[in-house]
Amino acid sequence: MSPPSLLDPVSCGEDVFANAARISDLAPEHCVDCADNHIRSAVHRCTPVPKGVDRPEFISLIKGILAGKAARPGNIDIVIPGSADTNILAATAHAAAVLGGEVLNRCRFTVIDRCATPLILCREFGARHRLNVETLQSDLTANSLHFAADIIVVHSVLRFIPHAEHLAFLNRLGSWLNASGHVIISNRLRLDKAAEADSEFRKRSAANAAIGERLAEGALLTREPSTVVLERLQRAMHDCDGLPGEFGSLDEVRQLIARSQLQEISLEYLSWTIEITPGNTFDRHRVHAVLSR
Repeated sequence: MSPPSLLDPVSCGEDVFANAARISDLAPEHCVDCADNHIRSAVHRCTPVPKGVDRPEFISLIKGILAGKAARPGNIDIVIPGSADTNILAATAHAAAVLGGEVLNRCRFTVIDRCATPLILCREFGARHRLNVETLQSDLTANSLHFAADIIVVHSVLRFIPHAEHLAFLNRLGSWLNASGHVIISNRLRLDKAAEADSEFRKRSAANAAIGERLAEGALLTREPSTVVLERLQRAMHDCDGLPGEFGSLDEVRQLIARSQLQEISLEYLSWTIEITPGNTFDRHRVHAVLSR
C-alpha cells in the first residue's frame, strides 16, 4: 500500500496508526527513561481528541517562508531541532510539497533530537517519501552544534529548556542561520496554569479512554500487550507538567526576542477553544514567531 500523500493537508504524509505501532516497538528499546511519554504522544494522535491544534496555521507560516527561499536558486537547508515523532518533519515537508516537486527536491532536512526513537521514525518517513533527511542525536543546548540553515523550524521546544538558558539557545539558533535565513517558532503560552493543567488532565483522560477502545477493537496494534500500553499511558498522565521553560504571556516572548541577537519579523498570538467531547472543552494559546539575523 502506498504511504499517505505529502500533499494531503490532514495527514501530511503520516500514518499515525503505523507511527504509534512503530514507536511502541522502538521506544522501550531506545528510550527506556522516556518511553512512556513517546508512546503516549504517539497513540494519542490515533484518537479524535485534538492534538497539535496549530498545524494548519504553522504550515501556512512555513509555506510563506519557504516560498521566499524557493524564489532563489540552490538548495534549501532546513533544520528541525526537537522532534517527538514525524509531526514537524511531515508538516514542513508538506509545506514544501504544495509549492511543487521542484521545491521539495531542493529541500535538505536535518532533524536533531536527544532521543533515538523520533530520529529513526524521521529517517523512515524520509525514505518512504524520498526526502533528503539527515538526523543527529544530540543535546539541543550543546555548544558544539553548528549548522548552515536557511530555515530553522522550532515547535514546542523552548518549554523544555529552562528560562535561564533561553537567550543562549535563541542566539545559538541565530548563529546557524545563513545570511537570509529565518527561525520559525511555535510555542505554547500557559496563561492560566491551574486551568490549563486541569484541561490537560481532562484531555489525556479522554484520549486514554479512546485508546482503550482502539486496543480492545484491534484497531491499534502495539508490540506490547494492551495492559502494558494502558499502564504506560496512566504513568504518563502528568508528563510535561511544570516544564522549566513555559511562557506565561506574549510579553515574555517579546522581551526574550528583544534581548536576543535576532530580529523580529512577525509575532502572532493564537487562541482556540477546543472540544474534547461534547460539552467538555479546553482553551489553548500559542505564539508564532518569525525571526532573522
